[in-house]
Amino acid sequence: MAKRGDGNFLDSWLVASKKKKITPTSLDTEDSAVMTEPQMSPVETNPMPIGGIIGLPQTSKNDDAVNTSNIVAARNNENDIENSEVKQFKSQITHGPHQPTDSSLFPVQRENGRTRTFQPSWYKTYPWLHYCPERRAVLCYYCTKANSLSLLSLSTKTDDAFISKGYTYWKNALIKFKGHESSGCHRHAVQQLQQVKAAPVNAQLSAQKAAAQASSREALVTVFSSVRLLARQGLAMRGHDEKQGNLRQLLKSRSEDSPALKLWLERTTNFLSPESQNEMLQIISHNVQQAVVKAINGNLRNGNANQFGIVVDGTQDCSGLEQESICIRFVNESLEVCEVFLGLYNPPDTTGHTLATVIKDVLLRLRLPIENLRAQTYDGAANMSGKFNGCQAIIASDFPLALFFHCAAHCANLAAESTANSCPLVRAALENINELGKLYKRSGKFKHIFDDAAASMYDSAATLKPICPTRWLCRVRSVTSVLDQYEAVLSSLEEMSSGVQSETATKARGLLDRFQQGSTILGLKICMTIFGPLELLNRTLQSSTGKYNLPTI
Repeated sequence: MAKRGDGNFLDSWLVASKKKKITPTSLDTEDSAVMTEPQMSPVETNPMPIGGIIGLPQTSKNDDAVNTSNIVAARNNENDIENSEVKQFKSQITHGPHQPTDSSLFPVQRENGRTRTFQPSWYKTYPWLHYCPERRAVLCYYCTKANSLSLLSLSTKTDDAFISKGYTYWKNALIKFKGHESSGCHRHAVQQLQQVKAAPVNAQLSAQKAAAQASSREALVTVFSSVRLLARQGLAMRGHDEKQGNLRQLLKSRSEDSPALKLWLERTTNFLSPESQNEMLQIISHNVQQAVVKAINGNLRNGNANQFGIVVDGTQDCSGLEQESICIRFVNESLEVCEVFLGLYNPPDTTGHTLATVIKDVLLRLRLPIENLRAQTYDGAANMSGKFNGCQAIIASDFPLALFFHCAAHCANLAAESTANSCPLVRAALENINELGKLYKRSGKFKHIFDDAAASMYDSAATLKPICPTRWLCRVRSVTSVLDQYEAVLSSLEEMSSGVQSETATKARGLLDRFQQGSTILGLKICMTIFGPLELLNRTLQSSTGKYNLPTI
């Protein structure tokens, strides 16, 4: 036993401490062996010899340096061991309970000739058991972790054996384990740790909000795709009853496979009002328009088609509003003529200055360089083709290279109209065709009589149609259907006129008299000679390809 007067007392004390694994924590426990430093007697107040320590044998400076370095190294080694064990314990507390299956790590209890030790099978019954290598005892993982996080301050009664000291009395282990598991301290620790593991309230609200946004986004995309489908097919969104409209029924059918859409439709704010539907259609139309403009600008940037032409025409819709249609005609990379529709625009009036302003504004908004405009194509109205105040003259004054071309299809239509009106024979024949088409359309009895007669005389029967009042080059089908089924026309008119006297029968008698005249057949033959090639020319001029291959007349 080293004594105070021995110069190696400190070295012996450190070696003994290391063998018994004495740590600052273990010195405070009940079951650990407590080692205290021997009490030293008061030291005389004699001056300290140079290089020596009071009460210790005097040594040389070299021996002093060696002993001091050994003591410092031993203390550093002891601190490293303690720090590594503390770090290991904290790591185990952080990542879960440490449950080794090696029973030799636990202290053995010998009592009344019986030997007891820890049983690893207890982990399954009590998964909160945690082995502490510093104390060589078991602790409660939840209580120890909660205590390290200062979460047990509100607990009225704590069990130190499972929190800080450690439990090693294996005889009553199962009773103690069961009692601790049902204690208020243990339940409080578990509840506190569950609240700590849960995300903060603001994070939970953010996650819930993000999930709701994702669900709403999925439903809204489905609504947009449904609106796009109906617009693509040209179907109405709503009917007389909005709930029975096409859009509502389509979404109802699609909601059977989409829980998010089903919840969306049950909401009060589901963006299915007429205003929202119109806004969706407008957004889709803008996207399509931007895609078209991107294709035009792409060719312009590549230099393959650095010029383009504009085609403008206007008419009134069913509500009486003036609608101006604007189209762009250009040549793509394959040197093919392309004509794209940009949209319908509602000008405040139809003067040349107003229409020229509308055209410039459209090109500016769509970022189409108006300086590359090389052609203007309008009809022959004074507000469009006027030499001084027409739309073409105003634009040409700012951009002289934008030449004006009177629409060739419109010119052909005007020529056909002028030719037909100048010949009474042709004019009368066309009027008879128009009256016959109206009778076929309005009288169900005459329609039935004609269909039966045509079916019995010809392999394939064609319907009778009235002629278009404005498009003169779309009358060939009406004339052809009468000429090809002329015998059936006479037979049905005769049968209709011989029935009960009525306004329809009287009209049928008048048409029968006119169609039995040779002048009517001659006028129809002349119409086919004139309008046939002109209609072919009209279709070719209005085609998107612009390839002309007309037969010789």
